[in-house]
Amino acid sequence: MGKKKMTNEINSYENCPECSYHKETHLNGILDYVTCDSFNIIKCTKCQNFFTDPVPSSLSNYYQNRYRKYNVIVLAVLRFFYSFRVKSWVKSFKGNNYSALEIGCGDGFVLSNLKNMGWKVLGVERDEKSAIHARNMFEIEMISEPISETIYENNFDLIILFQVLEHVHKPFSLLNKCKKMLKTNGKIIISIPNIESWQAKLTKQNWQHLDVPRHLNHFTKNSLNFYLDKLNLSIDSISYISFEHDIYGWIQSLLNCLGFEKNLLLKFLMKINVFSIHVLISIILSFLLILPAIMISMISWISCNGSIIEIKVKELIE
Repeated sequence: MGKKKMTNEINSYENCPECSYHKETHLNGILDYVTCDSFNIIKCTKCQNFFTDPVPSSLSNYYQNRYRKYNVIVLAVLRFFYSFRVKSWVKSFKGNNYSALEIGCGDGFVLSNLKNMGWKVLGVERDEKSAIHARNMFEIEMISEPISETIYENNFDLIILFQVLEHVHKPFSLLNKCKKMLKTNGKIIISIPNIESWQAKLTKQNWQHLDVPRHLNHFTKNSLNFYLDKLNLSIDSISYISFEHDIYGWIQSLLNCLGFEKNLLLKFLMKINVFSIHVLISIILSFLLILPAIMISMISWISCNGSIIEIKVKELIE
C-alpha cells in the first residue's frame, strides 16, 4: 500500500497507492470545477496508472446534489445512447435466466433496460437517496452499502462498471471482488476515461474528463491491463467509441481552453449554474464546434485514441 502524509485532512501519497512503487508528476494545478480546489495527477512508474494527488479524506463536499443530475433533454440523449450500449453488451448471451450487477448504477436506467429484456438485476449505489430513486422509478433491487463477494460469490453473468472504476480508491480490490462474484464464462463491462487519448493530451489540465478529485484514478488500456493480468482476467473486446461522452468532451474541454469558467456549460446542464451571458456565448460556440468535434472524434475512434475506453473482460480458463 502507498504510504500517505496527512495534511489538513488531505491524504498525499508518497508512492503509488496501488503497487507502492515510485511516482512521477504528470500534471499540476488542475482545478476542481465545483470547489476550485487544486490537485495534481501523478503517474506510477511501475503499473503505469495515473492518480489524483492529494486525495481529500472525505469526498462528500465534492459530490454536490446536482452531480450528474442533468436536465431532461440531456438525460433523454444519454438514455438513448445507453440503450444501444446495453444491447451490444448482451448480444453474446443466448437464451434466458441471466443475472446482472451494476456497481454505481445512478438512476438505474441501464439496469432497467436489462430488466425489460428478462434479466434479473441488482444495483449498488453510494448513498441511500440514489438507491431509493432507482427503486421507485424502475422497481430495481438496490443496495446502498458495499456489496459482499461472499454472499454473491459466482452469482452474476454480467457485472457493469460503467464510468465507476475511476471513482474508487482501490480499483484492484474492486476488480478482484467482481471476479469472485462472476459466474464461469461471465463478463465484466468496464468503461473509463482514457488519459492517453488525443483529447486528454491536447487539452491537458482543461480536459473535462479529469474531473478531480472525484476521479481518483486515470486509466489507459495498458494500466488497466496491468491489474487484469494479476487477476487472470483478459480483454475480450475493446471499443474507443462514445458518442455521448467523446463529442461533448471535445466541446467542453476546448471551451475550458478558451478561458471560460471551468466546465461552465456542464454546470449549466446540471443546473448548478443559472443562465447568463457567458452561458449563452458558450452555447453559441458549442454549436460552432459540433461538426469539428464529431469529425475529430470519429478519427480518434478509428485510431484507437478516443477519450473513453469500453472494455469487455472475461476470466481466463486454464
